[in-house]
Amino acid sequence: MTGTPRDNQEPEEAEAPLDPIDEAASAGDVEALLALARAHRVGTNDTPKDLARCMAAYRAAAALGSAEAEYALALFHLTGGVVAQDLEKATAHLRTAADAGSVPAKVYVANLYELGIYYERDSEKADVFYRSAARAANVRDAAASEAYEQRLADLGSVRHGLVLLGRATAEAERTRLLRKMRAYGYQLHERRQEKEAAAARPLPAPAPAPDASPEPEPASEKPAPKKSSGGFFLVVLALLALAAGGYVAYSRGYLKRVF
Repeated sequence: MTGTPRDNQEPEEAEAPLDPIDEAASAGDVEALLALARAHRVGTNDTPKDLARCMAAYRAAAALGSAEAEYALALFHLTGGVVAQDLEKATAHLRTAADAGSVPAKVYVANLYELGIYYERDSEKADVFYRSAARAANVRDAAASEAYEQRLADLGSVRHGLVLLGRATAEAERTRLLRKMRAYGYQLHERRQEKEAAAARPLPAPAPAPDASPEPEPASEKPAPKKSSGGFFLVVLALLALAAGGYVAYSRGYLKRVF
């Protein structure tokens, strides 16, 4: 009987384990993908914090029809970091999420229409999405009531949040309302206002240019005029004359004594 002994057979290579995201996507398990995305977003004992893998898990879940994942992808494109900021892609994910029933997405789209960000300002379209968000959130109060305004403001509505902000007197309540609205698009409005204010500010006057004219050269000192030597000769001649006169006088006196 011939054959290769079992001991001489090369061991079969173990198959590499599937990536958990790919495995969940292949199984169509949306809940597993969302759980992986949340775990990678914050990091756990078993799952490292990894925003790129977090986004990959949300992308896989969105491909399976998850409204929550579509909304999460919109936030990634709004904030940037893992991907570049892209308002066009963000709003596309927001509309898909809103159409799929996401209440936060409905509120965000309503705020974009209300503030005129990306879309033309349109209060009627904003109202359509506000009312849709209220129905999806099971808000049963009358639309004109204060209870309705409070419920919508709690959902992040800019329209209703600003109304309550105007009434609020406690600083803590004002801070809470602003934080909620900023989480649903109001921060985009504030950034736009800051840019417009900066563009409207006059530019500072340019600093005066330094005087380029040449400095006047200092006046050159003229040499003092040399004294003429003629005066010296006159003094010498005068001394010679005095000496000659004295000699003549002496000579005459001497001759008188002799003769």
